[in-house]
Amino acid sequence: MPVDSTLDVGLPDEAELEEFYADNKEVFRAPELRGLTFVLLSPAQLAAQTPVDDTELAEAYNQRLDRFTTAETRELQQMLLPDQATADKAAARLRDGADFVEVAKELGGMEESAINLGTLSRNALPDASMADAAFALSEGKSSDPVEGLFGWVIVKAVKVNPEVTLPLADVKDQLARELATEQATDEAYRLSTELDDALGGGASIEEAAAALNLDVIKVDSVSRSGTDSDGNRVTSLPADPLFLRTAFSTESGLDSLVEQMDGNAFFVLRVDRVEETRIRELDEVRERAVSLWQDDQRREAAKARAEKLAEAINSGSDIA
Repeated sequence: MPVDSTLDVGLPDEAELEEFYADNKEVFRAPELRGLTFVLLSPAQLAAQTPVDDTELAEAYNQRLDRFTTAETRELQQMLLPDQATADKAAARLRDGADFVEVAKELGGMEESAINLGTLSRNALPDASMADAAFALSEGKSSDPVEGLFGWVIVKAVKVNPEVTLPLADVKDQLARELATEQATDEAYRLSTELDDALGGGASIEEAAAALNLDVIKVDSVSRSGTDSDGNRVTSLPADPLFLRTAFSTESGLDSLVEQMDGNAFFVLRVDRVEETRIRELDEVRERAVSLWQDDQRREAAKARAEKLAEAINSGSDIA
């Protein structure tokens, strides 16, 4: 029997509400909350402040040219032949203008599916002799007979797709982001070491951050699940679960170690205060308690209807 969420069950009187609250106190338990001060070193954050000049971009482009180059490919056909004499005969037929596929079928006994190799790069051809022949041809031309790994072969370059290299202008923004992130990652490591040294020398998080020109972030309250006292997500926290695990394993008033997260990001935090878990008073959760009481009454009403229907069916009533 589905629960009718629109069923009007009224409001509980004070005694009913207090009884419901007393029977379900754990539902109203507030999580442990902690106030934190922390410094975050993130390559993504530092990259936004890392300029990359044109000279660096040009050098990086030349060093990574392979990444921006699409190798030449060719749509190829092959003709496998039993011996040199047959291969020479096939080559002569092709020079006289015969169709490649028809000659391959006639002299090589090949099915068309075996003739058409598809579009391939040089490296995709396992036979070096055949690859050399195929990639020396002009578009539409056939090779002389070549003795390769699998016997005598003639190849045809049906279509040539030349090598394409993207110009620097087309990849400049992408490359600038990559360089900035690489430099920022190195900077994050350097700063994390200096931050650790400063804290080890007795500086507070605020003092160490100020000396390194780093931002200090404060959070008034956060639970183990990353929500504040009102249950809203705290968006200023790193997403890595290591952060909250560290926050809830560090004693109040103490600093954590400088910890490294995924993505080469670092943090150090201090637990400023701890608000222990507790059962909220009824006056704090009255509105929610009323809503949950109403849900409970609707479930009980649905249960009563279901039991009544079951009794009627068991007594012989038609189920419809």
